[in-house]
Amino acid sequence: MHFDKESLKHLSRLCRIDCNDEEIGKLHVNLEAILSHIDQLDEIETRGVAPCIHVNSEQTLSLAEDEPLDPIKHQDFLRNAPDSVGGMVKVPPILG
Repeated sequence: MHFDKESLKHLSRLCRIDCNDEEIGKLHVNLEAILSHIDQLDEIETRGVAPCIHVNSEQTLSLAEDEPLDPIKHQDFLRNAPDSVGGMVKVPPILG
């Protein structure tokens, strides 16, 4: 798998991350190294291997039971929000 610099520039614009050409170059080198490792992992035969949660088979995962709680009151929720308008949480615009 390969990722070209133009795709990286496009992705940085979508994520609204400002990167100059030098930073894009460094990110491209790092991303290519990561994708190269992923390609190597894709070559490993995993058919017949049981999925596991932990590397150590003696370790078990214990989860607490889900218990429903009383919902927070609307006014208390809005009081914790940084800004609100018309009973809704106001967020900054993300689309131009």
